[in-house]
Amino acid sequence: MIVNDPPIPFKIVEGTTIVTFKNDWDEKIWKRVQLNAKVISLFYNALSVNEYNKITACETAKQILDRLEIEHEGTPQVNESNINRLMHQFEIFKMQEHEKITDWWHDSHAS
Repeated sequence: MIVNDPPIPFKIVEGTTIVTFKNDWDEKIWKRVQLNAKVISLFYNALSVNEYNKITACETAKQILDRLEIEHEGTPQVNESNINRLMHQFEIFKMQEHEKITDWWHDSHAS
C-alpha cells in the first residue's frame, strides 16, 4: 500500500514545519524513505517513455500512483460520464419485435 508521505521527512516544532536532516532520521523514517525511493525506481524502470514523461515531476510514489490512476482511469466525474454513456448505448442496443436478426445486426454495427 502506497501512503501519502512527504518526500522529505519533517518535524513540527512550536507550530513550524522544519525539514529534518538525514542524521536526525530514525530507523522508521529511513525505511520509509528507502521504500519510497525503491517504488519510484520501479515506476521509472517499468513505464514506457510516454508514461515516464508524465510522472517525472512527481516527488513521491503516491503522487506517481495518483497521476497514473487519473491518466488511465480518469477522474470520478469522467468515470460517471463513461458509465452513463455506456448504459445509454446498452439501452438502445435492442432488437425491435418486427426486426430480423440480420437487419438488426447490420444496423447495430453500421456505425
